[in-house]
Amino acid sequence: DRNVTADLSMEAYADNSSSMGKLMVHKSTGDTVLFTAESDMKVYGPVWSPDGKYIAFQVFEGGDTALMKVFVCRFSDGKLWDTGATVYGTRYYGTLRYYQWNSGSSKLLICGPIPSFWDVKAESLATLPLGGGSSGMAAFSQDGSKIAIAVLTQTAVSIRVYNVAAGTTADSGKVTIPADNGMNSGPVQPFWISESEIVT
Repeated sequence: DRNVTADLSMEAYADNSSSMGKLMVHKSTGDTVLFTAESDMKVYGPVWSPDGKYIAFQVFEGGDTALMKVFVCRFSDGKLWDTGATVYGTRYYGTLRYYQWNSGSSKLLICGPIPSFWDVKAESLATLPLGGGSSGMAAFSQDGSKIAIAVLTQTAVSIRVYNVAAGTTADSGKVTIPADNGMNSGPVQPFWISESEIVT
């Protein structure tokens, strides 16, 4: 469960060898503990921001729920934010990384039960309006100005586009596999291959 910075100079990883999970950073000079969870809590899925200043990661607090809390840590001083968002995961089989940084490292897209994004500068969480249906996976466009969201309806999975600056959601006109097949085969993940074209 490791992730390196864009310049390959630092590696973030989760150390769950003890009862208290840790978020660690490895550099040529040695390892640093950035976060230590409480007893019986585990750390998963660290992901660096593109500028190498922040790390997003998940904390599993135990119990029957498979939901994990999403945190953001600033590497320079270890400042920590609980984003207030949750994502799906399991402590037995690791976790999918249901979050993605935009290219400017200013926002973290979080694909949980309630899709949202964390604004680094504002230190706040904004919920993505779906316009009906329930959320699947989502992805930033290459310039970070738009977010493609896979929205599950009763008959299909439709791809909707959220305009970050305007705060509005529009239907892209792209519809993919029927909803029942989508649930059986796993979540549908949209990908941007250009600023105007989305594939799944």
